[in-house]
This record gives sequence, structure tokens and C-alpha cells, in this order.
Amino acid sequence: MRILAVLLLAVGCCLPVWAVPRLSPDDIAQMHWLDATAVEARLRTEAVAQWLLDPQAEAQNWREQIELRVLALASRGPAPYPSHSVLLDGMLGWLVHARARPLDRMGQNDLLAETFLQGFGMPADESALRAAEVWTQLQARLEDGGLVAPGLAIAQFWAGLFATAERMTPQVRDHAAAQAERAAQLPALGGMERMAALAVMARESAEFNWGQNQILAAVWHLMDALAIQASLGQAEELDALEQLLVQMANAQAGVLQAVDADLPLVLARLADVLVYARAEPMQADEAIAELTDAYFQLALMAPDASFYLDQPVRDRLTDLVEDCLPNPALVGPLPLGSIEECPERLLEALLNVLDSEELVGGTGPFAPEFLRREADLLSWQRSRYLDGHLNWQMQAGCEPPARASALEWSILVQALSSWMTQRPVVFQTERWQSSIALVMEAIESQVADQRAWLDCLTGQGGQRIDPVTRLLTLHDRALVNLDLALDSAYQDFLLAETRPGSDVNLGAGVEQQTAYRPEGLVVGPCADGLTCGARVALPVSRALLGLFPNTYLLADQLGMGSLALCYDNVRWVDREMRPARPDDDLVGNYYGRLSFELIGQFEVEDDRETVFRQRLIANEAEHYLFASANDEVLEQECPDGMAGRPVASHLPADRLGLVPDRLTYFAATPVTANGLLAANWEQGAEWRDWFITPDRTEVLEAPGATALQVRVQSAMDELSMRRERLVASRLLGDPEADPLSAALAVVSDSRILIRRLIEIHYPRLHRHDQTIRSLLTGTEGLIGREQIRRFAERGRPLSMLADEGRSHLARLRSEWETLPGLIREQGQISPEAVHATRLLSRLRSLSSTTAGVESLPDP
Repeated sequence: MRILAVLLLAVGCCLPVWAVPRLSPDDIAQMHWLDATAVEARLRTEAVAQWLLDPQAEAQNWREQIELRVLALASRGPAPYPSHSVLLDGMLGWLVHARARPLDRMGQNDLLAETFLQGFGMPADESALRAAEVWTQLQARLEDGGLVAPGLAIAQFWAGLFATAERMTPQVRDHAAAQAERAAQLPALGGMERMAALAVMARESAEFNWGQNQILAAVWHLMDALAIQASLGQAEELDALEQLLVQMANAQAGVLQAVDADLPLVLARLADVLVYARAEPMQADEAIAELTDAYFQLALMAPDASFYLDQPVRDRLTDLVEDCLPNPALVGPLPLGSIEECPERLLEALLNVLDSEELVGGTGPFAPEFLRREADLLSWQRSRYLDGHLNWQMQAGCEPPARASALEWSILVQALSSWMTQRPVVFQTERWQSSIALVMEAIESQVADQRAWLDCLTGQGGQRIDPVTRLLTLHDRALVNLDLALDSAYQDFLLAETRPGSDVNLGAGVEQQTAYRPEGLVVGPCADGLTCGARVALPVSRALLGLFPNTYLLADQLGMGSLALCYDNVRWVDREMRPARPDDDLVGNYYGRLSFELIGQFEVEDDRETVFRQRLIANEAEHYLFASANDEVLEQECPDGMAGRPVASHLPADRLGLVPDRLTYFAATPVTANGLLAANWEQGAEWRDWFITPDRTEVLEAPGATALQVRVQSAMDELSMRRERLVASRLLGDPEADPLSAALAVVSDSRILIRRLIEIHYPRLHRHDQTIRSLLTGTEGLIGREQIRRFAERGRPLSMLADEGRSHLARLRSEWETLPGLIREQGQISPEAVHATRLLSRLRSLSSTTAGVESLPDP
């Protein structure tokens, strides 16, 4: 921020006179309402306001003095970020008290009504409202000091920043100009008129933000306008708010939930606020109750206000506030005794009660299971514990800062400030001034300690890494482990539900290619087939199993049936007979080529479906039979069973007559089908490979379109759904009993710590930076247990859970790295602390009235 201030101040200092734009106070005020220039513009205005109060300030060197003040203001710590602000943020105390003292009765006493509404008197960036006035007074002071052409000097001071403003779109500049003009009219307004003007500004901001897709800012400004209109009930403004609310409510739920999953619920509550505000008569108390619930949900991540306000641990404070809120029905000033007693009790609580374990958490023990328990409560209520857990998790050795409840600061200081209009003289005493100073010092001390602690966690030198970045690294490791656990769970499911070696991807469909091959499969004789005596079991190669289409391979591994291979129609073809002996026509040798068919089948119980059939015929003729020489034998394709049968024959005519004329032989099979198959299947001729070689076999039946595809797809879908239900059940199960659930628990724990750390140490980012908020609480934010349900609703496999988590983490890391370094390393002051400090400053300033320009409160 200091470097930015120096650079921006330097720009324009050396521009020639003719290049300096002519700027009016309104032009300067406009720059306070543009996000690109607001931070620096408000620093300058605050510096000028201080300079105007300095009796020793000299007109001749005004610029150097103001530049030094800007640098001093910037060095106090990180500027508010994002630069815009809303009225309601930090106004927890006002909402709580308005909830306890319904506004519909406050009309009886305008003074008390304004007391409750005094928090709206100025938004957090008060300098933006007074910019035109402050710079007009500066020009007058410079003229009185004898400076020549002070308007030109002031314009030159703003030239660089104005050039930035000029680069904004006309729509953005027009909105900023209109808001600046409305802001300039506020100081002249008082009481409820001022509230009405602020409500218009809030509504205009909401409409502009919604048109710019700045959804989160639009909701906040809508809340601002509704909070004021819950008291005023102006029909025209309520009509305009209704039109805007209808537009927002009609947006797609996904658009709103992308920012915050609960944003539709917040808008529903704001719609109820509008209903109550438009009722006849206006139901302001119900409206404020709904508005308070919406505020708790949006700002504090609580389901409603009762989640915190009605806890028994707050009974003492609740009773105190109830006893010490001014009664709107009371006519006239309160008795002096009551005024003295209640502020004393409120002050004592502010100094001595707000650091209890019930309000800020304990100092341990630290373990994941304890973090989950603590996370069930409001983050701010467990801030001390969360700080301690973070220190323990990171093993940083940094002593966590002392804690008091920032929420109760806002509530109790608001109650205390409600007494100032009763008897202002009471608060002008030295004792009360000192007491108020003590509370302010306590708040400022805690803020300083928080910054120092975050700085300690960030580290020193080249190892300076802010705490959020460190936690993002731990979250990344947790996602890696979750990915491994999910992969193991999926593998376990496949092992249990499919056959060994399965590689089916249940989400890829039946068209997927699979390398699965069933184990232990052999090629045997077909049942009831013609195998010519062959009984050999032939081994199967992976390539041979590739003859089955993927659908059948998928069905086998899913257990829908079994693949089978067998041989059938084994026979001898191209047969011929040759005489076995010369001059003997009764016996012969038979030759032929072996032919057989390989059949691929898919078996489901007793049903067999033929998938493919191919015929192989051997190249070489074999001597397969010695038997009687006749055509009947030759016609037999398979002479199985002939071996050993007698074969009649006769001797030659010139034989010696020592033996009978007839001679008996026995039929024989020199080569069998069984033997040839065994000898040539994977060796010899290697017939097994012929079936996967084009043109080596004859295709008799080829795989065609089959209804099995539909059945396989259905089975895969059913199995996939069962797997997702099982994995989801395991993820959401007991972390102590299941490693998968334990892996997700680590991811969720790290996300909890990231979200809670940002919520309590970077509250303006958490509440108002739409990108950061969406990456924390939106549907595309860091993953947790609720993502299990969203995956199921979208039909997405949980195997992608960790990948999606890494994608979301990368976006958050990238966005976080763009933030100013001081913000990341020192954190931000809670809006409740800022609001409490502002109210205490007003209490302390009751004793004196400063002429001219009043000093702006320390942010």
C-alpha cells in the first residue's frame, strides 16, 4: 500500500499546466466511488481533513505535507479491501437491539429512533461522503494562504488518479458521479431524511451491482436499503426494491449458489422483510427479525440469529442488554440513576467479560475431532480456539493473540452509545472519557496483536508465506491422499464385483476398448459336437480371445455370462485312397487334410450363444488311415472307431503254397485328429495364429449386432450406481473405521480451517469479495462432504472428486495471490470492531465541538 501511495502521488506531479485536466470538487468526489481509485482517493481526503485541523499547516508546502500524511495513513496497515463498503456490515449491535426493541414503536420518539439508526449515519468510508466539502475547504484555505491558482494545483495533484478513472466505462463513471452527488447532499440532511437518502444510495448501488453481475455486493446493498425502509416504509422505494428483488429471485439458482450455496435462502428472507415492510400496518419488528436472520446467514455463516444470540452462554449479556436498552415507550429523559447504572454495567462487561471461553473458545485440546466439534459453533465464538488450532496445525510456535468477542463489542458498544442522547453531560466527565479510552485501547491492542500474530505465522525473510497459502498447501496434500483412497476404493469394488483381471470402466459405455482376457480358458471339444475322437484341451492366447467383440469381454468380466471356445466338425477333407500293397485291391492307405471349426460362444447358464465360427483346413495331407480299400471307407469324413478292425486280404498268385490264400490285417490310424491338433496348435503349423491372420481360415459366422449391448450397458449402469452409492456411503461414514472416510475428513478439516481463518482474519474479503466468497462457500468452492450430494445430483462419478477439488483449489490459490501482500500477511479488522471503535469515538467526542472540518474516525 505504501508503494502504491508513492507511485500514485508521483503521477501528475510533473505534468505541464496545459495537460492538467480541470477538476471540480464533484470530479474529485466521483473518484471516491470507483473501485479502481477509491482506496487512494479516500486516503487523500482523510489526509487533507487532518491537515485542515492542523493550526501549523502552511499553504505554501501543502502538497508535501499531505503526501506525508497519506504515507502515514497507509503505513497503519492494510487498507480496507475490497474498497467499497456497505452500511449494514458491522451493524450487528444495531440489528440485535432493533430485534429486541421493535422499530414499529419507535415512531413515538424520533430521538430514540435516530439513536438506533445512528450507525447508519455514515458508512464505513466516511471520507467518501465528505470529499467535495473537504476539497472545497482546502481550496479556500489555500486561497486564504496566498497560493496562486490553488484549483490548478489541486487538479495537478489528482491528474494521475483521474486518468485511471477516465479509463472506466461510461456506465461505471455515471454511477459513481450520481452517488457522489447524492453523498454531497447528505450533510445538509438530518434525522430520517438522511436515512431516506442513504436508503436511495443503497438501492442505487444494489441495482448497479446486479447489472454488473456483482451479485454479492447487490445483496448487501439490498439489505442496507431494506434495513432503513423497515423503519421508514416509503411506498415508492419499497416498490423499487420489490422490482429489484424479483429480478434477483428469478435468477437461476445455480447463478446465486455459485457465489454462496445459501444465497437463495438469504434472498428468500429478504423477500419476507419486504412483505413485512409493506404490510398495513407495517410490521417493522418482524421485518427486522428476518433481516437479522439474513445478516447472520450472509455475514456470519449461521443458520439464523438465534443460533448465536439465544445460546445459554449469553444469558448474562442478554439480560444486561435487555435491562439497559432505553424503553421506546418512555416519555422524557431517563432518571439519572439509571443512566449511571447501565453504562457502568455495560462498560464493566466490555472490559472484563468478553474474553470468556464461551464467547471466544478455549486454548485446546487440538485434534481433528475437536476442530469438527468447534466448527459446529459460530466462527467468531470460537476464534481463540481456531487461532490455537491453526498454530498447532502449522507447528508455527507463534503465541496466539488474546481474544475478546468482536461480536459483543458491536452489541455492547451499540447499547452504550444509545445512552448518549439521554444525558450527554454524563459522558463528558474525565472518568468516562478515560473509561471509553480503555475500551478503545483494548480493541486497538487486540487488532495490533492479531496483525503481529499473522505476521509471525507468515515467517521471516525468504520464507514469508502467509497462513492461508500454507493451509492451501496442506489442503492440496489432503486432496492427493483422497485421490489415492478413492482409486483404492474403486479397485476394491471392481475386485469384489467383477472377475479377476477386469479393467472395465463403468462410466465409459459399451464402446470402450478392454484388454480383459478371462483366466484359465482353454479350447476343448464342443459339447455334443463332431470331434472325430479329439479330446485335447488347447491353450488360449490373448490374441485369440480378441476375436470376441468388446461387448462380450465386458459381459464376461461383469459376470453376466462366460466366454467359451471349442472345436467342432473335426474331419478329413480332400481324401484319397492309395493301394497299400501292389496287386492287392483289398487294403488301402487313406490320405486327407484335417479340417475343423473353432467356435466362440457366450454361455449364460444352460444357454449358449454362438458369437463366431471359423473353419481351418490344414495345408498338408496326412496318412490318417490304413483299412479296407473301398469307397464306403473313403466317404467317411471321420473314420473314428475303425482302428483295430480286421481287414481281409489275399496273397499273390505266385506265392508258395505253404500258407492259406487269405491274410487278415487290422485297420490302423497312423495320424489322429487329436494328435494333429496337439502337435500343430501352438507349435508346428501354429494353427492357433491362423484364426487371427486374415485369409488363413474361412469365416462361417461373424459377430453382428446383438441385444447384448443393451444388456451390458444396463448392467454397467446398475453396477456404476451401486458403486457410487457404496463409495458415497463410505465417504460419509465413520473416519475412525474407514480409510476412505478418513481421507475425506482430512480434506474437510483443512477446508474448515481455511474458511474459518479467512472469515475471522480477513472478514471483509469473506463478506464482500465475490470471487473469494464463491471459492469458499459457492458450489464451485473448496470441496467437502456436501460435494458428495452434488456429484450424485449431477450423475458424476466420485472418482473425479479429488480432481475437481484440485481445480477449485488452484482457482482460489490464483485469486489469493493477486491480493495485496499486506492484506495476506496482516489480515483485516473485523467490521464489528470498526463499528465499535467509531461509536466509542463519538462518545468520547461529546465533550467538545470542533469548528471547521471534524477529524475523520480512525478506521
